[in-house]
Amino acid sequence: MLTIAKTISACVRLITCFTPQIICPSCHTYKKSHEFQYHSVCRSCQSEPPASLLPISTRVDPSSFRRTFDHEPNRGARLNDFQRSGLVILWALNLPVEHISQLTGCEPRTITITIDRFNDTGSLDDLPRSGAPRHTTSEEDQLMLDFARQQKFVTPRMVATAVRPSIARRSIRRRLDEAGLGGRIARTEQPFTSANKESRVDFAREHETWDDHDWDRVIFGDESYIMLGINGQVWVQRPVNTAYDPEYMLPGKMAHPPKVGVFACFTSQGVGGLRFIDDDMDGRMYTETMQRTMKPSALAAFPSGGWKYLHDNAPYHTAEDSRIWFHNNGIDCIKLPPYSPDLNPIENLFFYWKRKVELRFPHNLTELREFCAEEWEAIPPIKCSMLVASMHDRMLAVINAGGHMTGY
Repeated sequence: MLTIAKTISACVRLITCFTPQIICPSCHTYKKSHEFQYHSVCRSCQSEPPASLLPISTRVDPSSFRRTFDHEPNRGARLNDFQRSGLVILWALNLPVEHISQLTGCEPRTITITIDRFNDTGSLDDLPRSGAPRHTTSEEDQLMLDFARQQKFVTPRMVATAVRPSIARRSIRRRLDEAGLGGRIARTEQPFTSANKESRVDFAREHETWDDHDWDRVIFGDESYIMLGINGQVWVQRPVNTAYDPEYMLPGKMAHPPKVGVFACFTSQGVGGLRFIDDDMDGRMYTETMQRTMKPSALAAFPSGGWKYLHDNAPYHTAEDSRIWFHNNGIDCIKLPPYSPDLNPIENLFFYWKRKVELRFPHNLTELREFCAEEWEAIPPIKCSMLVASMHDRMLAVINAGGHMTGY
């Protein structure tokens, strides 16, 4: 028993020797870590009365404060939490408000409000604001809602005209939002029959369980046309009163602008081939395009095989020549239901690509074809990857819309 007691005592002394020790900044002696109990000084110094603080003098560079508090007070910019905490710290160091104002460039009133709020609430956050008083009566609010519910396709300006023209548009927008009438772009009704909507929902349910790995093995393709000229709005940065200066004007639209037809395809890895179409597409040209453009792109992206090709149900896509070609080449096709451009992400890629080409302002068909090829090759792979990753959400959107056209 004595031997065991000596062994235990020796182990305790050994553990004590290897216990981490920390120097106390107050008494300047090494103490075990448990003597501090999460304090900066040891337990003995904690029980002693604090010594009188010695005054500390230091030189302060005002420019460093000005850089921190560069918040442009003349524009009414609000201080962030870091700047507000700086004001409170300077005040806690017994600096007078006038001195803090000189250092930071903040108004004395701003400093006083920040300090008082911190003393009262213990927080640096702004107090809740009641907002400006309403400029409409309850009767006017009800008239706005009744008019919006009855007419439906109206804007806040039209509502103001019907109720009281002097009402601000933002006030009307807020009243409608409060009532749950949010302003949205109206969807265009598509020529869908019950059979069309049912086929769209069936397609979406069939592919609802596909994950990103499944869609990553699909190559998406379609045909499109791009016209010479600008289609849509284009922003220009110009001086005042130069709206009709030729330097800041776009070329006018032609009645029948020349256009270029293309076939293109892509995968989640990036864009595939692009082929220009000079004649009207038919079954023969389509199978030739599949052989020369789509298939090489698919083999380059999926050298080990196991891929599928997604296209719509255009007549030449489902023609006998096309069906035989896909069968003889062993290619599995995913055929989209009618009226389903929102289920083929290449339509989104075409929109992005056409905009890039238009902003290069081609002057003739030669430049148009050149820019088309260059901009197609310049499409970043991440753009393609993001579009393919949206396929699952597209299926859910069709199901939730009951087969109607979705926002894609």
